[in-house]
Amino acid sequence: MCRNNNLNAQHFQIYFLEMGFGKGGGNLLDNVYFYNKRDRNTASRIQSYQVSSLKPVKFHEKLVRVYCTDMDQRVQRKAERHFHKWCTDNRDTFIEFGPVLDDDDSGEGAH
Repeated sequence: MCRNNNLNAQHFQIYFLEMGFGKGGGNLLDNVYFYNKRDRNTASRIQSYQVSSLKPVKFHEKLVRVYCTDMDQRVQRKAERHFHKWCTDNRDTFIEFGPVLDDDDSGEGAH
């Protein structure tokens, strides 16, 4: 990304993060057995309709964080635009991101 857009790669710190609940990012409740008060010796899984609607849809996500150490706000905005384009091109791999800032917008640099 830096080479193709005239940016200095040494002005960026990149962190890849994976966060999730449980192993493999699956539904935690798939590995939990519940007991019925009428039959305390038999454990079973519950169906998805029996779970609270507050249950998350995703259980695992991957994040990429990019920090620009160049203090020039024009460079930061340019880097942010190119990073957002990279995210768009790789949207199947990473989570959604915020809007791209225009040159006229003030921002705090690449995220």
